Order: sequence, then structure tokens, then C-alpha cells
Amino acid sequence: MARPRRQSDFQGGRLRQARRELGWSQAELAETLQVHRGTLIRWESNLSAPAPEQEEQLARAMGRTREWFQGEEPTPSHLAVHNEDALSLEEKVDVLLRRVSRVEKRLEQIVALLEGSARAQ
Repeated sequence: MARPRRQSDFQGGRLRQARRELGWSQAELAETLQVHRGTLIRWESNLSAPAPEQEEQLARAMGRTREWFQGEEPTPSHLAVHNEDALSLEEKVDVLLRRVSRVEKRLEQIVALLEGSARAQ
């Protein structure tokens, strides 16, 4: 039996919109928030909603307010303009380092495939 969805005004479409505006993939945002990508997919699909503290984390990471994700019409006051609301420099560096690490692993896999292919010929 499926669990009942927690009562929330959270709008998954708003999350998807903000993520796309920032040019982030679901995997990148999930990694930034330290949640499973499937969790993010459920949030975007309105199959579940983040807990209030997760909504706050989303808002900070994406430069929005919690209210923006709850479907109220966005106005300039809904945009986070304070530096403290955005990711810190250390957090941004950490995200970039994780992305670089993933790219390095992919390149190693490609090189291994190419080397294997060259040996087979």
C-alpha cells in the first residue's frame, strides 16, 4: 500500500523550473543537496514533497525563497538577493570538485574502452 503524500504546498514544477533555469541536471542538484536522484524526481513529479528543512536547503541552493516553491506568484522580493542565501564559496568549490571527479572517471572508462578496442584489432 502506498504511503499517503505529506500535506504540503510544495510545487514540483517550480523545482523543475528553477533547476532548468540554473542549467543543473537532476543528478547535479541531487548531489548538491545530498539526496538520491530518485528523491528529486519524486519531488519534481509531486509524488512526494521535501521536508521543511529540505525546502529551506533547496531555496538557499537555488537562490529562491520557500514561498516561491509553494506556488505563489514570483515577484522580485521572492528572489534571494543576499549572499548568505546562496551557496558559500566552499560549497561551490565542493560541487565543482565532485563534477570534475565524475568527468575524470568517465574519461578513464572511455580510455579503457578505446585501449581495449585497439588491442582487439
